[in-house]
Amino acid sequence: IGDVELGVEELPANGETVRIPLRTKHKSRISGPAYCVLGRAPPEAYTAPMTKTLFLVRHGESVWNEAQDDKDVLTMLSDVDHHLNLLGRKQAERLAA
Repeated sequence: IGDVELGVEELPANGETVRIPLRTKHKSRISGPAYCVLGRAPPEAYTAPMTKTLFLVRHGESVWNEAQDDKDVLTMLSDVDHHLNLLGRKQAERLAA
């Protein structure tokens, strides 16, 4: 429909809203500009913890890793996108559980 640019700091933090005209690419079917109504809940309304936990996970063992251990250069160079081997799949399945 359109877009609007507004910094979070420009939003009222007391639960009130602000009407901002949309920049549209096409002519509006309604008379006058289209608006976007934005607001932000007051800080006391947030029940989620303020700290977040980020998990970084590296893929499981791949055919490349196995070929490296075996010093199998032909397998290492045979593909550019090496899939997980059986052990790597088991590692990924354990992580998902």
